[in-house]
Amino acid sequence: MSACGTPPEDQPLPAVLEQAAGWLLRLQRPECSAAEQRRFEAWLAADPRHSREYARFQELWRQLDGLKPRRRSRRQSLAAGLAGLACCGALLGLPAMERQECLQTAVGEMRSELLADGSRLDLNADTVLRIQYSQHQRRLFLERGEARFVVAADARPFSVQAGAATLRDIGTTFAVSRERQSLAVRVLEGRVEAHLGAAPVAIGGGQQWQHGPQGSSAVQPVAPGQVAPWLDGRWIFQATPLAQALAQVNRQHERPVLLQDPSLAELRISGSFRMADREGLLDALLLLYPLAREEGRDRTYLLRRGGAE
Repeated sequence: MSACGTPPEDQPLPAVLEQAAGWLLRLQRPECSAAEQRRFEAWLAADPRHSREYARFQELWRQLDGLKPRRRSRRQSLAAGLAGLACCGALLGLPAMERQECLQTAVGEMRSELLADGSRLDLNADTVLRIQYSQHQRRLFLERGEARFVVAADARPFSVQAGAATLRDIGTTFAVSRERQSLAVRVLEGRVEAHLGAAPVAIGGGQQWQHGPQGSSAVQPVAPGQVAPWLDGRWIFQATPLAQALAQVNRQHERPVLLQDPSLAELRISGSFRMADREGLLDALLLLYPLAREEGRDRTYLLRRGGAE
């Protein structure tokens, strides 16, 4: 398991500056949630430099606001503020600001983030994603879990690294799921190029592509509701190996479901289930397959019923 980011004191000053500017803009939004406010307070408390640089940007924002003509729109005001923040960095003789951040969700937790370029990230539970923005490129690293990307237009290329695969976006909305050695890419609109091996694989809107230990699948159709069904509170399985299906279940519930017999991993499951209804899914599995359920101290085991094949 990859560590989520570096200790705050090891962050370069340009990263701290951009984080401070990002929080300043994020907190101006009317839709800023209480959860975001709590994350901001935790960020402030994590390092003395955070509160110091944030206070400097607050003061700069007040000065810029005082200089703007009243007739300017909010969008124009925001652009002026951003220009002022960039100018501040230049005056300090700092290199081009980079955003280096790690986002992590716990079991059962989902999270949405609006990045500085306007791109939106939606993270499923138990996900680790690193962000590395620079002056010339936008790179993200999906260490584990699942995320949906709504990519904003920008001159800089946008790519997602997931294991050995590099996914290059061409102005689109897509979701990526990474489970151990398995990878799935589902595109809602636009196009993604998957680079893994000799020739890139082009995945268009309404299509999906998967890669695992047995190799890569062909590009196949996918319905819009199946691109990121977890955003609607559902699991959708289509001949999904039982081990992969249970990995999805264990993202959402603290009490994991494990296979006592590894040979059960390749049983296939299909259907749509509510993520909140763990018990309903387990009941369905026991009806569909010769499985039995055994409760351990802090986990649930699935095993073959009566030693059946």
